[in-house]
Amino acid sequence: MGFIVDDTKFPIVRCSIEGVLNDKEMQKWLAAQKRTLMLGRKFATIVDTSGVKEWTALNRAANTKFLKENEVALRNLVVGCGLVMTNSLMRGMATAMTWVIPFPHPIKYCDSLREAELYCERQLRSHGISYASYHPKTIIP
Repeated sequence: MGFIVDDTKFPIVRCSIEGVLNDKEMQKWLAAQKRTLMLGRKFATIVDTSGVKEWTALNRAANTKFLKENEVALRNLVVGCGLVMTNSLMRGMATAMTWVIPFPHPIKYCDSLREAELYCERQLRSHGISYASYHPKTIIP
């Protein structure tokens, strides 16, 4: 169905995915992630997957390829990812994916958006990053 990438509260980038992403939408999603990395500034990200109906084999393969290709930038720039997963099957699938390729950045599986927000705020503070040091800049149309 689609996704949203909201960077109006950068250095926290909030992402949400709804339904099932087809291949074209998945490529747009990954391009949006790449554009955020190209800023070259440290950030934390909240990824809300509570609306995801299915994470297809094509989605998993594209995501794994993205992680491999962008491993250095992800490790250096993403101070934390609060991954909201309310579906235990999706959480199990995500855990299994990390056996194939571990996330290059800290990640926390969260039960709610608030838990993910608090995690990201703690991660930013632990890296000496405050909201006041950045100005919102919308980079995703």
